[in-house]
Amino acid sequence: MTKTRFLLGFLFVLTVLMACKDPEEFEPDDPYDEEAPAPPVIIRPLPGAVFACGNSKTVFFDWTAVQGGQQYEIQIDTSANFSTDSVYSADNPPTMINLIRYGARTTYYCRIRAGSVYWRTLYTDWSDVRIFYLVREI
Repeated sequence: MTKTRFLLGFLFVLTVLMACKDPEEFEPDDPYDEEAPAPPVIIRPLPGAVFACGNSKTVFFDWTAVQGGQQYEIQIDTSANFSTDSVYSADNPPTMINLIRYGARTTYYCRIRAGSVYWRTLYTDWSDVRIFYLVREI
């Protein structure tokens, strides 16, 4: 009986030890190895929105939050492919942007993306491009 207990105990310990990994081979999960999620979706301005502007050229922006996003970057440009210097580009942009120094009777394009140091690529893809217009008040 004692020999049986000893033998079972020995087999148990041996099984546990064989299942243990060598501490030198342990590799913790990389917290910075997540895929970036889908980009934010622009809610405002609405597609093709027309803003009549006098002295103020304030445009309100709103977008969906991205889970895990730590910051957002927005680009506003007069070129559809964002090839010119952006009219407005900012990290953690406000949701209300005054385009006072920019021209009326102009087509603007905007897009936004989210960023996080925990994502493998640091940023999501850019959102779909949204077009809006500034026109002079009559």
